[in-house]
Amino acid sequence: MFVKHQSKIMKWAMKNADNIFLLILMVSLSIRQPWAVIGKQLQDVQENGMASKFLFGSKKELYAYMMDNKQDIFDILKATKAGKVSQADCLYKLTQIPGLGLAKAGFVMQLAIGMAGCIDSHNVTMYGVNPNALKMGKVKAEKALEKAKMYLELCDKLGGTEKLWDNWCNFVATRHPKHFEDGYDVSARHCSYLGIKPQSFMERLFS
Repeated sequence: MFVKHQSKIMKWAMKNADNIFLLILMVSLSIRQPWAVIGKQLQDVQENGMASKFLFGSKKELYAYMMDNKQDIFDILKATKAGKVSQADCLYKLTQIPGLGLAKAGFVMQLAIGMAGCIDSHNVTMYGVNPNALKMGKVKAEKALEKAKMYLELCDKLGGTEKLWDNWCNFVATRHPKHFEDGYDVSARHCSYLGIKPQSFMERLFS
């Protein structure tokens, strides 16, 4: 699932800053929201901008921040993918975006460049992770960078970005069978929500 869908997203995301903006909006909308509704929420934001009812609190702050900083965020992700910026520095930079903690910043990296991962509430439950260990809090840059490194080490310890993605998709499908056919359906939504055509039924059948 990760191999098929994330590669499509990465190819799309690395085209320009506007695509990264949309990707990060999707990540922001997923905070404390069921995955099944994120597509419609993202469509509403695309149609209504700052006036969308789904942009509130830090989500509205993120929208405004990304309007001004999308090129810088795109550039650091691109540089990280090329090995010119460390994953920890990239993760730390992403946590400076309003509303993005370590888990959602890791989700951005997972989607856009195939690194890190999203240790959200579902993964915390699955792997028995102490949620307090994932909180960045208001700390100085040096301490924040240390926490970013620790988070990346935890992602690796739990099996890496591909395993985190695939296990999460299967877990969500099991928890919400009325909304998803299976884990593959959950995974494909990462593409379709962004307007990227996921693998067709026939391609999936013979892959």
